[in-house]
Amino acid sequence: MVKHVVNAATVLHFYANQSQSDARTPSYNLKFEGKRLWSYTTQVAEFVTLRNGSELLLINDSRYSVITSKQIRWLYQAASHKAKRGVKHFKLILSAIGSFKSVDAACTVIQSIKSEIDDLEGKANRARSEWRKNDYCRQIAELKDTAEFIWHETTGENVGDIFETVKTRVNGFNREKAIAKYTKALADMQNAVNLPLLDPIDFSDREFPERAIYDRLESMTRLLPRDISADFAFVDSAGLNEATRLMGKKYVPAYYKAQKAFAPLLAAFVERRKAAWDEYKRADDLRMKGWQARQDTENAEKLAAWLALESDYPPRVSVIQCRVKGAEVQTTQGARVPLSDALALVRLAKACRTSGKEYVAQDRVGSFRLNRISANGDITVGCHYIPWDSIVAAMSRYMGEVL
Repeated sequence: MVKHVVNAATVLHFYANQSQSDARTPSYNLKFEGKRLWSYTTQVAEFVTLRNGSELLLINDSRYSVITSKQIRWLYQAASHKAKRGVKHFKLILSAIGSFKSVDAACTVIQSIKSEIDDLEGKANRARSEWRKNDYCRQIAELKDTAEFIWHETTGENVGDIFETVKTRVNGFNREKAIAKYTKALADMQNAVNLPLLDPIDFSDREFPERAIYDRLESMTRLLPRDISADFAFVDSAGLNEATRLMGKKYVPAYYKAQKAFAPLLAAFVERRKAAWDEYKRADDLRMKGWQARQDTENAEKLAAWLALESDYPPRVSVIQCRVKGAEVQTTQGARVPLSDALALVRLAKACRTSGKEYVAQDRVGSFRLNRISANGDITVGCHYIPWDSIVAAMSRYMGEVL
């Protein structure tokens, strides 16, 4: 019978021997699933497969609490018959597990280690105490050991200056990637030369193939340098990849030839696309103007019905309009104030126009606060700005008074 809830020592025994798929303690402070072991929520160990196919138990030797440290000591005892390695930078090595089969990915991880080492070296140079300086030097040594472990398990090589080696390899990788980009551009341009032109260009169709391929090629030709022979020469001189060297000799002249054939085709398409886009924009502007005219007509009809008290739904208008309904004044923004307050406000606005002076006070108009009345009679109440012309129109329409 398989037990899944056991004491800590049994959990570690099951894990070290991989005798079952999972187990945990009753308090969940130690558990494993497959090849991974956790103390509380921190992963402290994992079985990894090395470059030669053998299995290694990686144990996280970072500093932890009393209980986790005790569990790690017990793990060393339970796995005494297993190949194991205690590491300080456990997560960093785990991130490079896939790199054991990919030199490119391993170089990326080692470059991040180099950045961390450079930072620690700067701190060590600025350290004021010998103890702090020694601590930084210890961390640097551990990081270098981690980088050498990753590199050895990836390539099987033992090199003198691992970071300089990685820098050279990364430069080679970047050049090879650039060459791959060039060869893809070459294939695209060769296909584009034989691509039938669609006439006219329809910008309302976002999926039509001509625009897609030419847009991509146009942006690509702006990014690619005119002289790509240096990339091929670098790979050739570094001797990193024989296939890439041969590919360079094959594709460099073909690239220039295709680029020369493609240039006039691209220029012609750019002109056609510009003309088609201008036409599309003109048609779109006419459509928008027609829509705006219909909206203006509709709003004018709604405003007339609202002012005539035939509708209680005011339209959206840029200039606030007012109407009198019963004993209150209403605005197109939905505000309502008593008619007596509104008439007093109109008399005050008329006085401002006569005197040519503005009025600023904290008076109340219904439930709103009067902000100011300008010298020309425009009123600002709360968030409402009511021009004098709207006031004159409302007084003439509903009160029969000409201001």
